[in-house]
Amino acid sequence: MHPFKYEVALFVTHPEMKADEICAALPDLSQRDGHGATKGEARTTPSGKKLAGVYPRSCCVFDLGSAVSSELGVVDFMRSWNQKLAGQRDFFRRIRAEGGTIEYSIGWYSEGNTGEEFDLAFLQECADLGIEFSIDFYDRE
Repeated sequence: MHPFKYEVALFVTHPEMKADEICAALPDLSQRDGHGATKGEARTTPSGKKLAGVYPRSCCVFDLGSAVSSELGVVDFMRSWNQKLAGQRDFFRRIRAEGGTIEYSIGWYSEGNTGEEFDLAFLQECADLGIEFSIDFYDRE
């Protein structure tokens, strides 16, 4: 298979909690490139351009980084984040119990045949932390 580039972000949403409160509860992530918005705030792009409407729920997005699969597989990359985020398990449970979500969002950039095995141990780690994941595939960078 061909190598591919990927980017991973962590999305945290909540129906009511302020974005600042979410960020404050995740001190290891608050220093990373990211942005947040609180329910009811005017919608904007990450660069600040105004959009129509307001945010229906609060959200924080943290850029966790990127790599090339031949150097570090996406599962190993996310597994290292699972270890870093293990101390947030109780906060993540609270987020989910109150109707929020925690999600790894993967941007997968490839040409040709690519793939990655999401083994059961990794999937269990994500489930134990309450982290879902989504993958967006792009046919070029």
